[in-house]
Amino acid sequence: MDRSYQTLLLVEDEAIIATTEAELLLKEGYTVIIAYTGESALEILRVGTVKIDLILMDIDLGNGMDGIDTAREMMKFQDIPVVFLSSHSEKTIMKKAKSVNSYGYVVKYLIEDELLNTIEKALKLYAAQRVKKI
Repeated sequence: MDRSYQTLLLVEDEAIIATTEAELLLKEGYTVIIAYTGESALEILRVGTVKIDLILMDIDLGNGMDGIDTAREMMKFQDIPVVFLSSHSEKTIMKKAKSVNSYGYVVKYLIEDELLNTIEKALKLYAAQRVKKI
């Protein structure tokens, strides 16, 4: 899969984590846009100047909207795959994440390959579903 034309929106409130994750994704050939809040992620999608292929969404975004509520709002006006990222693996968090149609859930700080494989699978699944709709 040619990643050079794929743009990911990374929604992460921790600047150091966002930078580290973005560097990994850039190294793998993705274009990455970072939003530090759910509200700014929604604005990026609403403005629509860049085509986003996939959203990597932290569940806990600090003050303001959390990642799950942000994803719910996004899905009201745009069909786009979301993969949740979280440092939490508690059942309550995972259950809440399952309440939103997502393409995966990755626990932060896992092996880089796990994140990259999840992104690739989500993009392929989304593309396959789009073909079925046509």
